Amino acid sequence: MRGIARRSAITLGFDLAGDPLRPARAQEPPAWPSRTVRLLVGFAPGGSLDFAARAVAERLTQRLGQSFAVENRAAATGNIAAEAVASAAPPRDGHLLLMGNVQNIAVNAALQRDLAFDPARDLLPLAQVATVPYVLVVPAELPVRSMAELIALARREPGRLNAGTPGIGSLQHLALELLKARAGALDITHVPFRGGSEVARDLIGGRLQIGIDTLVRFGPGIEAGHIRPLATLHTERLPGRPGLPTIAETPGLEGVEAAGWIGIAGPSGMPFPALALLEAATAWAMRETDLPARMDTQGLLARFADAEAFGALVAGERERWARVVRAAGITLAERQGAAARSSQNARETAGIYDRSGSKAVVRQH
Repeated sequence: MRGIARRSAITLGFDLAGDPLRPARAQEPPAWPSRTVRLLVGFAPGGSLDFAARAVAERLTQRLGQSFAVENRAAATGNIAAEAVASAAPPRDGHLLLMGNVQNIAVNAALQRDLAFDPARDLLPLAQVATVPYVLVVPAELPVRSMAELIALARREPGRLNAGTPGIGSLQHLALELLKARAGALDITHVPFRGGSEVARDLIGGRLQIGIDTLVRFGPGIEAGHIRPLATLHTERLPGRPGLPTIAETPGLEGVEAAGWIGIAGPSGMPFPALALLEAATAWAMRETDLPARMDTQGLLARFADAEAFGALVAGERERWARVVRAAGITLAERQGAAARSSQNARETAGIYDRSGSKAVVRQH
């Protein structure tokens, strides 16, 4: 795709040897964008994805001279926004885009077979802007200080450990299932919540023994000494915590890696001239502005990938996480049931905890 985008840019007269956004003198300025570009976000305001969308939109507005307006359509784990872009009525000219993440661009199709659209067919990856690293943590009072010790405890006492994630089918949940399988079918109970803040609360309260989410989410508990990070699930050690090992550094857990990512997608059929301009403008925003520093304050790692590289990443992630979903037997019915209840009621109804906080016999899987 990179070659196609580059040839399209040259055809339009973009000066790729200098500023890729400066038209050659013999050409008129490109027509895109000719009006406000709507950038849909499938999740509520205030989260990492929303922050990234607004920060990137601000710089794209500055660079391209037309407004990029962020619209939140928070429902169905991001599917409503993704479907709106995937099924956009013609002309699909790049004025309606998606700031999506691994969930609604790559994972949901494996969880929900009855989607009204096919992300692989109907969405065009345009540019990655960030990676969202996850960490695995335990309560400070749990007598383990490494992943090896945690795995040994889980094997000695099968069924004792409860692991909390932000929800059934979340990437954090899939990462847990991958860990359990790679370590030899560990008997660890998954406890789904409706958000990461509840995971942190129950870790500190002693009702969970494992949590998987972002450093930003667990940061206050870590700084207060209530939560102990054991490893990052990122492919590399985190710049801000070089002493925290990756989970794959533990013998036997090679390949247990998971990171959220954030990127821009458009509808299939979007013209290549618009793609080329957006790709170049996003590269400028990620490399020549304060966006990386701003993202760092939110626990995001700035990571630009052009349309070709981002498309390859998305394709690989779809295949990888679909295998985990099939192996773990995660179904849409579980997701709907959990979403219909509060997290506390969900835990009590599922029998994972009784009202005293003790683990009961019945498990989700």
